[in-house]
Amino acid sequence: MKAKKRKNGVWDIALFVLTLFLFLGVTLLFGPCAPREDGTFMTCHWAGEAVRAVSAGMAVLAALQMALREKTRLGIALSLCAMSAVCFFLPGGFISLCTMHSMTCQAVFNPAVKVISALIFVTGTSNVCLEWKKSRN
Repeated sequence: MKAKKRKNGVWDIALFVLTLFLFLGVTLLFGPCAPREDGTFMTCHWAGEAVRAVSAGMAVLAALQMALREKTRLGIALSLCAMSAVCFFLPGGFISLCTMHSMTCQAVFNPAVKVISALIFVTGTSNVCLEWKKSRN
């Protein structure tokens, strides 16, 4: 009997692209504040490192979701939703940012992470609904 070929849906690819964009964006485009002149880091630097770590894990999970079988996809989709919620609350919630609103971390980093994390959550929730519907049939 022939094995069914795995098809990647729009939601799978969108999740992978969004998580990869969050990782690359924090790394290259909209990172937190630069180090101080004496070489030390402000707390927002560690928020950026935490977001980078979580987004790297999300990108790996999104890639695995495209490659693995149907039975494991629902669990991966659920974990991506949970990780995006954690990523949403990391800067400014779990890890404090600079107090001045004109700083890079407040003006660029925090809004970008919040918007992209929310998009990942919405896309992941849509993916969970579709995978759950597939598993029920």
